[in-house]
Amino acid sequence: MANYGSVAGVAVLSRKYTDGGEFNSSSKPTSDQVLAFLEQISAALDVYLAGAGFVTPVTDTSTLLMLAGLANSYASEMVHHANSAGRFYTDDRLRAKAPFTVISTELAEWVADNAHGIEAAGADRTGSPGAWIEVRDTDESGNEIQPIFKRDDYGNPGWDR
Repeated sequence: MANYGSVAGVAVLSRKYTDGGEFNSSSKPTSDQVLAFLEQISAALDVYLAGAGFVTPVTDTSTLLMLAGLANSYASEMVHHANSAGRFYTDDRLRAKAPFTVISTELAEWVADNAHGIEAAGADRTGSPGAWIEVRDTDESGNEIQPIFKRDDYGNPGWDR
């Protein structure tokens, strides 16, 4: 099951390759193959969202709608590719690359670019990557470690305001 998007949503964007507006067992690709595209894209989105600290699958309504549209769009690109059409056939720079590799890279960039907005829209986030930086105050033997740098070392340029 795909967390984001739907076979019907992909059919709207790829009507040319459907059978009467729907993917089925005789369309190219089949409805099962389109569902597999959506599952792969959803999994990639969940991996990148989790890497940015979001609880997956995302359930916030606004973000969910946006992710569904994104998944449908990329699955539609895979439908075009399955029919020897679309940007993976017309763009010379992309011809030598695996389509899912390109899509995966774009999804990672999209999540990174939109993480703040996704959080502001209400998606649950366990913390930002910066919050995961850990600091030790003891070494492996339990001895106290003095920090290498201290705030006062920089002349306190207004950080305490």
